[in-house]
Amino acid sequence: RDGGGGGSGQQHGGGQTWKTTRAKTRRPRQPPSGRGARTAMLMDEVCLLSAPKEGTEVPKLIVFDLDDTIWYPELYMMCGAPWSRDERGRVTDAGGEELRIYPAARESLRLILTHGAFADTRVAVASRTTQGRWAREAMALLTVVGTTTLREAAGDLCEIFPGSKKQHFEKLRAKAGVAYHEILFFD
Repeated sequence: RDGGGGGSGQQHGGGQTWKTTRAKTRRPRQPPSGRGARTAMLMDEVCLLSAPKEGTEVPKLIVFDLDDTIWYPELYMMCGAPWSRDERGRVTDAGGEELRIYPAARESLRLILTHGAFADTRVAVASRTTQGRWAREAMALLTVVGTTTLREAAGDLCEIFPGSKKQHFEKLRAKAGVAYHEILFFD
């Protein structure tokens, strides 16, 4: 029973004690306003990145977070599995909401995966989401370059579990066989 305070804590009344909790709210399924409207506008922007100049040293491992770095909305805001991809390549959750890759993230991945300057660079994912199964399923459906999915781009370099990013990076560094100074992280 909620005493109207909106937070969590204890309420007392009539000799009874009960604990109130704040439930997670989902993003409303209506035209976005505020930050959501700005994000929606960003999703339609064109992003073009230039390749590094010849001889420029590039990282050996480029790691991306997922929620609000690679894609939007964040998984906790969505209904989740089952995921589906339609004939136009749109990936949607069980409620029909689309999970979209940010244009700058898509362009970054395209450049890393196709440009010769990044021939020795690997892509990885590090995410603290509590929805690891959903993340892996969505990654297998989202294409980043041609028919290459995000899951294929990252290969075995996916550390997706709640906890410390330090644990994610220890595992990724060991799997990729690179030093920390050779890693670039986008969060």
